[in-house]
Amino acid sequence: MGRLKPWDADGARLESFAPEGFEAYARVFHPAGFRPAWRGAVHPSVGRRWGDLARDRGVDLTPDIGFLEVSGIDPGDQQALDEIAPRSAELPPETCDALAAVLRPRTTTPQVAWFCLWEGNGAFWSQAHSSTYADHANAEEIERYRAEAEAAEAQDALHGSTPRVEAYERSYFLFRGPLDAACGFEPSGWYASPNLWWPDDRAWIVLTEVDGYSTYVGGSRPLVHDLLSSRDVETIEVTLDTRMDPEGYTPRWR
Repeated sequence: MGRLKPWDADGARLESFAPEGFEAYARVFHPAGFRPAWRGAVHPSVGRRWGDLARDRGVDLTPDIGFLEVSGIDPGDQQALDEIAPRSAELPPETCDALAAVLRPRTTTPQVAWFCLWEGNGAFWSQAHSSTYADHANAEEIERYRAEAEAAEAQDALHGSTPRVEAYERSYFLFRGPLDAACGFEPSGWYASPNLWWPDDRAWIVLTEVDGYSTYVGGSRPLVHDLLSSRDVETIEVTLDTRMDPEGYTPRWR
């Protein structure tokens, strides 16, 4: 908290989430066109890079550009936005793997890393606390229900005692493990990437804001150069004063 700046009236800037002190910072764009598996046919823009969309419109990518500006879609066209919105609040798995591959050589402690996941993610919490069940349930079904409810309550109790990291307007569960675990979190069977993660030697930090469509990395100048040169991770260099994801678009399926 001591290395973060408060949010201001003009919206959150990177300095409110990423600590100062790193040589350079980069923004990682989440590919356009994320679609949950249940939403049917794939849109032609699925997986497209922001730079490609920007070129189609004749605009340049800037450190604080928003997806509405890149896509050219009317903010009121909810259906069109739902079709090609990037994945929000977490890195897509493929992008997470590619980013981790770039980060791994730039730490001396890949065997120990720290991961923060937002405690408000519903996947962490049980929904099975109802005390009722079907009137026609037999003894076996009732016993199974009770066992599932007890397991769910135990899960909630475990999460309730998990260490937290507090930031401005955010509280995160804190986990420790090897760097290779960064893209393997699956609370309740659902994929989730960490909202904050860093190696034990603090050589770099990665953050994905709860409401954001991009991920940000702070680290050494050579690390940011690696990111900017990567063919698998689309990035642009930013500063701590960069305004983060300026639009508040929320897809209906979130």
